[in-house]
Amino acid sequence: MGRRRRYIKSNQIYELCFRARRGLPLPPLAVIRLLIESILARVQHDDKVEIIAYLWMSNHPHIIVRVKDAAAATHFHGQMKKQLTEALKKLLNRSQLNIWEEGGTAVINLPDIESVINKIAYVYLNSTEANLESSVERYPHLHTWHEFLSSPDVIDAEIAKDCPWIRQPMIPKLPSRSLTRRQDEFFTQKMKKAAKRSHKLVIRPNVWMKTFFIDTLPTPEEIQELNQKVIDRVRAREAELGAERQRTGKRPRGAARLMIEPIFKEHTPKKKGIKIFVQTNDKDLRIDLIQERNDIEAQCAKCYQSFKMGDYSVEWPPGTFRPPLPPSANAIEWI
Repeated sequence: MGRRRRYIKSNQIYELCFRARRGLPLPPLAVIRLLIESILARVQHDDKVEIIAYLWMSNHPHIIVRVKDAAAATHFHGQMKKQLTEALKKLLNRSQLNIWEEGGTAVINLPDIESVINKIAYVYLNSTEANLESSVERYPHLHTWHEFLSSPDVIDAEIAKDCPWIRQPMIPKLPSRSLTRRQDEFFTQKMKKAAKRSHKLVIRPNVWMKTFFIDTLPTPEEIQELNQKVIDRVRAREAELGAERQRTGKRPRGAARLMIEPIFKEHTPKKKGIKIFVQTNDKDLRIDLIQERNDIEAQCAKCYQSFKMGDYSVEWPPGTFRPPLPPSANAIEWI
């Protein structure tokens, strides 16, 4: 079977994260931010994956979603990676790029309220923990912190943004991997003017609560209380990191420097490998979910053996993804 098969359940909350093999392919240049938002809005347009929160680093994103349709989740992150690769190929005039780390996308189940709150706070602290800026507000790359703060205290609250649909022919070849601020603005505006259509990028900061409030939806006061826990944890940790920087005299890299970094700046990632598939502090829940995953793995192993024997009608467990069918070929008689 090799590495574990993905197992995604509908109406559950997941963190999605995929990393570059090396270098920083997605610095917070305006051209990069425009392309990311265009791709996100395009692959989200069928609304089967609801975006709760995200923050983009220069070599990986953290995206928290509610999966309405399990099969759509794989399409969502698969298309993001594919379209980002194609966009970078166009920008750099490269015929081939192998960007993403082997092992695919981390798809991490967040099975209880506390794990979701912890993860949302973790996502918004990512850039501060990396000493890129002193707070999430100051961080210049894409994130949904402002949407989170401005969202009304209702479960179906959404913040929508019209994002130009930047198709492949509209993406220019850049003169260099490094751009001045003026060049960055020029190429960004050029793509925006060429775009004839747009898609809405929709953020739903509170929709995750639907997964846990099944019988009765949370009141505005309950929603506010849950979100305040996130805010408190983010502010407390930012204050701790600020005090630590003051003691050591270490300053964050800063938005001005981040926004002129070259595409594929040299960088060796500290984190390797993707092994986690569930995160929770509830020990009993974690054990149950690991056992459930092991049972699914055993079923998939049997299905895979049948698949190898040519039985392509075998039913795979719900929420798993069967291997692609082998290519068919016609027998041709050569004269």
